[in-house]
Amino acid sequence: MAYSNTNRDNLQHNWIKTIKRAGFAIILVIILVSSLVSIYQQGTILRDAQSRNRMMEQKVVRLQEENRLYKKRVEYATGSAAIARKTPGDDYRLILPPEEKQTWTKEGASEVLEKPIIIQWWELFTK
Repeated sequence: MAYSNTNRDNLQHNWIKTIKRAGFAIILVIILVSSLVSIYQQGTILRDAQSRNRMMEQKVVRLQEENRLYKKRVEYATGSAAIARKTPGDDYRLILPPEEKQTWTKEGASEVLEKPIIIQWWELFTK
């Protein structure tokens, strides 16, 4: 009679089946957990976006109200009642000093050059 390894083959086959099933279950659990984490993160992002959207909508409403107020002020200021109420002393004039052109000369050079922009920047931030 020939010796048979049927029992050992069945035992190995059962172990291989168990390992395959466990691997498949682990992969399914990983996919499930990563999907749930992703869904949670997307929900958090959506809630934050909705919150910022509400804040922006409130800001838009406030700015529209300010715009209406400024339009009313412009209409009043340019209207005939405001113009008729205006007196000659209401105007203001600004008298600005004449602009003096800043010049820069090189040592020993006879021509006058305009200051280079880098010198103007330097003087702006160091004075």
